[in-house]
Amino acid sequence: MRPQDAAFTLGTDGRVLVTRPLVAVLFGVSVQHVLRWQAEIPGLPVAVAGAPHKPTRYDLADAIRWRVAREKATWVGGNGHRSKELAQAALAEAQTRRIELELRAREGDVLDRAKVIEAWVVVLEGFKRFMLSLPRTWSPVLARAAAQGEAAIERELAQAVDDALRMLAGWKPPAAAVPPEGRDA
Repeated sequence: MRPQDAAFTLGTDGRVLVTRPLVAVLFGVSVQHVLRWQAEIPGLPVAVAGAPHKPTRYDLADAIRWRVAREKATWVGGNGHRSKELAQAALAEAQTRRIELELRAREGDVLDRAKVIEAWVVVLEGFKRFMLSLPRTWSPVLARAAAQGEAAIERELAQAVDDALRMLAGWKPPAAAVPPEGRDA
């Protein structure tokens, strides 16, 4: 392969120089698109102009900087040629997400954060009261078990833990938080 046919070369100043087809591949566009970019004002910067049997070369770093600046200008309206369309598309997407979220909430697929927090507060406060009552309620039980040995104490403690877990597992939300039968929240 001849050096001028390589998709990229290293310039004498250390720059990476790439051909138009490689720019197209790197940016995910057609070669014709790269030609259109080059014709824009300001266009894609050319490092070495092409000639017959000698491809046009682009400094890869300059090309990337140009593309980033172009896309950024498009989003913020720097050249205005697409910013209105992009803003309208972003608005339409946001409205679609809001409507989808509202529908999911009506169908009961989405929970209100405040209601979830409120329910957990109730659950944890009840569990906390239960756990704090254990020393008072289980002291006599453990005193009797102590007379029977370590295995009896272990059985009684296991029963206390089991009771606590059953209390959590059997928790039901307050009546006000439960929708009437057959209706969604």
